[in-house]
Amino acid sequence: MKNIEELQNKLKDQAGSVTLFVLITMMFFLFVTLTWYTNAKNQLSEKREQIKIIQNQYNSSDMEEQYRRF
Repeated sequence: MKNIEELQNKLKDQAGSVTLFVLITMMFFLFVTLTWYTNAKNQLSEKREQIKIIQNQYNSSDMEEQYRRF
């Protein structure tokens, strides 16, 4: 009888640590996912800005004039 009660007490004590482990693991994966998403979003916005700069450079000058210069 005493062994069963001790076993039940140990199992109850372990339940909190398992919950804590699961929460920490979930928070870690959430952090990694958010970091990856933020990085991808920043790279995309940088590429869009670079494309706009290149388009503005090509639109601002006449290509025929630049071709004649060379």
